[in-house]
Amino acid sequence: LRSGHPWIYRADVMEADAAGGEIVAVVGPRNRTLGHALFSDESQITLRMLSLGEGEVGLALIRVRLERAIAFRLTLGIDASAYRLVHAEGDLLPSLVVDRYGDYLVVQTLSQGMDRLLPDIVSMLAELMTPTGILARNDPKVRALEGLEQKVEVVFGTVPASVTAREGPVEFDVDLRKGQKTGLFLDQRENREAAARYARGRLLDCFSYNGGFGLRLARHCPHAEAIDISADAVARIRANADRNGVPHLVAREANVFDELRRLARIEGRHYLVGKLRKSRRK
Repeated sequence: LRSGHPWIYRADVMEADAAGGEIVAVVGPRNRTLGHALFSDESQITLRMLSLGEGEVGLALIRVRLERAIAFRLTLGIDASAYRLVHAEGDLLPSLVVDRYGDYLVVQTLSQGMDRLLPDIVSMLAELMTPTGILARNDPKVRALEGLEQKVEVVFGTVPASVTAREGPVEFDVDLRKGQKTGLFLDQRENREAAARYARGRLLDCFSYNGGFGLRLARHCPHAEAIDISADAVARIRANADRNGVPHLVAREANVFDELRRLARIEGRHYLVGKLRKSRRK
């Protein structure tokens, strides 16, 4: 904790006197209060720290943290209507994710403690952001490790089957209920912008999903192709290509690995496939 780590694992907890989902005081071996945390009686991550020291923790602190997270994003001048408002531990709100898609918000509560706070968080977000609707995308598998149900539900206002989101010059038709992550891979926004500075000639966008990279880079590449194994994703790429004035972006449904082998045989080129692996949190 002194070095800044936000979690305490089950093996390091000597004794627990609390119900799952409660905000608890964390007491050290010398009976000194080290801070307060969200408690889980299911996960290997037993404690997710909310604060250090003896100060009390309640809804007032949660609201202040939300206000600071939202205010910080507004100072960044992000050229997009879709971006992350709250990034869990990064905003001192462990296991809480809030993404903005224009007039709609998508939330994820990935621990027992944050899930218990969801109704209060929704009320705060509704007041602070005045969205048209808030969708709880609580279907990640990681919730099962907390003993929580996997479900998707509208928790405020109304949320349509699809919404329009903008990222720089690109507009997307987004399915917030069934799309990957909370609808789009918002964490790749800066990478797409960086890649656009160098893109020229032929473009091959693999594992393209909704075509985030392909749609952004096709403006600079006269020959552009996107490949994904999902028929739904390919259909969205085609629709988004027409919407964004890049009809030359060809979207095909195929297994990327098989397709790269086929292209290597036909063209005599070597294709390097890189897959980013994120460490499991539990």
